[in-house]
Amino acid sequence: MATPVMIDTRSGVSFIREDLLSRDVTVKAADKSSASMFDINGGLLPIKGTIALHVRIGSYTTEITVGVVPGMSVPMILGTDYTDRHVPAICSPDRYVRMHDGGRVPILRRGRTIAATTQKADMYCACPSSASASVRLSQKTVIQPRSRGYVQIRTAFQGNRTVSPFHRVFHKHQIHVAPGMMTGPAGQTWWLEIIHTGKTTKRFPAGMNLGFVS
Repeated sequence: MATPVMIDTRSGVSFIREDLLSRDVTVKAADKSSASMFDINGGLLPIKGTIALHVRIGSYTTEITVGVVPGMSVPMILGTDYTDRHVPAICSPDRYVRMHDGGRVPILRRGRTIAATTQKADMYCACPSSASASVRLSQKTVIQPRSRGYVQIRTAFQGNRTVSPFHRVFHKHQIHVAPGMMTGPAGQTWWLEIIHTGKTTKRFPAGMNLGFVS
């Protein structure tokens, strides 16, 4: 399940909204002494119980226990019980969160329209003939500011592979490459999800290196 997440540095507890959970999920009853908290407006926030979740942010995955809350205004809140253990830095001016594995996850502001990426004519620049771990654009690609979309990539690495982003691509261009899995022969075209958090249009040539596989 993919969902937006709010990191709240003033909440000591992490929460998930009840309606996001499937019906077969068993919620452990909350202790009476901690069955409610005050929300940001000073009202009581009833906690129905707790569940254990595997949370993946970028390429970083960990298991946490979260409180289940009905009617919360955001889908999920990660409090200091999560950030104190798993987040070394929150860089607001550069709009990213740095995880313990070194990955930088972009901060998307509320209310921004997410547009699609557009691509130009196919101009594939082949990877080296020897086995390469690079993930490269297979086409000239134009990426609009504040957008999310998919780009075509190729790699000379074959078999089962895990795609990881180059952090310098995000640092230099504000382009976040979503990690994921690929299985197939070398040279095959794949679609890779990206998020552009910058304010300017980016034009990348075919063959630009976006990440690596392992």
